[in-house]
Amino acid sequence: MDNAVWPVTDGRYGVGNKESPVAVCTMATVELDLPMDKIAIKGKCVTENIGVEKIVQNIVTNPNIRYLIFCGKDSRGHFIRQAIENLIEKGVEGPNKRIIGALGAMAEVKNLTTNEVETFRKQVTTVSLADVTDIQEIMKVVEEYYSKNPGPYQGNGSAPEAVQESPAPTGPENVDAPHHPLTDWTQDPKGFFIIRPDRHRNVIFAEHFDNEKRLLRLITGKTAEDMYHTIIKMGLITRQDHAAYVGRELAKAETALINKLEYEQDSVLKVPEPKPVPPAPQPVAQPPKEKEFVVDDGKSAISRTFLLAGKVTYTVTERVKEDPEFDSVRKRVGLHRAF
Repeated sequence: MDNAVWPVTDGRYGVGNKESPVAVCTMATVELDLPMDKIAIKGKCVTENIGVEKIVQNIVTNPNIRYLIFCGKDSRGHFIRQAIENLIEKGVEGPNKRIIGALGAMAEVKNLTTNEVETFRKQVTTVSLADVTDIQEIMKVVEEYYSKNPGPYQGNGSAPEAVQESPAPTGPENVDAPHHPLTDWTQDPKGFFIIRPDRHRNVIFAEHFDNEKRLLRLITGKTAEDMYHTIIKMGLITRQDHAAYVGRELAKAETALINKLEYEQDSVLKVPEPKPVPPAPQPVAQPPKEKEFVVDDGKSAISRTFLLAGKVTYTVTERVKEDPEFDSVRKRVGLHRAF
């Protein structure tokens, strides 16, 4: 690497220690003032095509970079982190090199070479700190991965067999569905939708794009039914399979919104398993209390039951003072006391 000409593409970024294994993408957040002594390059990215291409080109031309840390707020509707993670995990397809599984409507890296794509996929590991803007928390992770430096990447990305070059339609409807592949899928002439729930506003957003990936309109609603009827009434769908797809995704988005689940278009909702309910505690049987016996001093007021020949005769409930005459009578007639 020629340090004099790196980074190789221009952009809104800062350059620090070019020998560091760490690069930081702040996504749409630009005000993060991070110390750069352990960071090779730090910059924002707000588009899933040109922005991603710049990240790839600047990383593959510096083999020292082995980790890409995401932090800050994602660019609304562009899904930068998701696009790059899918680029590394799944690669690209089609003549325009669309990122497989990316949600962004413009997730194409057609200006990258196959070698650049494959080098990037092998060279770097991503680390997600999505929505984190606390500098101390970010730098703690930077230092952790700085200390893990595995050394410069020695290989290259020559693996064209890993790239699917067969033509494929673009847009979110081009789904990876292993159980129900859309082998006969056809693009709707009216365009496509990017759907996402917004928990903060408690609404569902549906962005409508034409097939040139230009945003036409934004539709919002509280329920999938309201939005579906609006879309149909406006005539934004012409194909039955597309209508079924949009209805399904809106229903998933509504379910995710109500139940506070993570929603990802074209993916199955991940519903957490219910926690087992512990059995109700059983009452613990208390042992019977032992009978307490009272020793009578013959002076205190106390209740007494008198027995004669094993049978209850009568009960004396109170005696104010010692009564020698009563006691002598008791002894004479053979009364016994039990308490």
